[in-house]
Amino acid sequence: MLGFTSPTLLPSSLRFDLEITVRLRTLILSFMLAVTLPTLGQEPDNRTPLERYEADSKSTLYLCKLTFKLALIKSDGGQAQDEKSDWAACIRNGKTTANARFDKALLTVKKSKAKEALKTYQVAYMAAIDGINPGSDERRINYEQRQQSLEGKLTEAWARFEIEK
Repeated sequence: MLGFTSPTLLPSSLRFDLEITVRLRTLILSFMLAVTLPTLGQEPDNRTPLERYEADSKSTLYLCKLTFKLALIKSDGGQAQDEKSDWAACIRNGKTTANARFDKALLTVKKSKAKEALKTYQVAYMAAIDGINPGSDERRINYEQRQQSLEGKLTEAWARFEIEK
């Protein structure tokens, strides 16, 4: 998947370096997830439905991308996937939450052009979160380019909404 070389095909010195790199990356991503997750939902949420939708869609997309990267790092190191690296569940939950938040946010938008722009953003968000899934034979460079394209469309859709609201 994504053009990875099997660690067993590498010379032992490179395997050792790869193992250290994988462990370091796993530690860094685990730390980032550990810092991010507990802070969610601790304070009363006084945001409007639109503000909540915007923040949740952006943070969930970021979190699911991190979760996918953690799964890749664990896979490279021969480690099993666990709850912190279950990127498919993150995507499913993110889509469910986004749909619920979108419906509430849409009710707060008055202008018809702004409503259409918000709908366009929702479509771009769904494409971006679904796009975290790699193609079966997709090379890493192609995956990264596709991610950048999806993120660009998402940013453009939100900018359009900001103009129209």
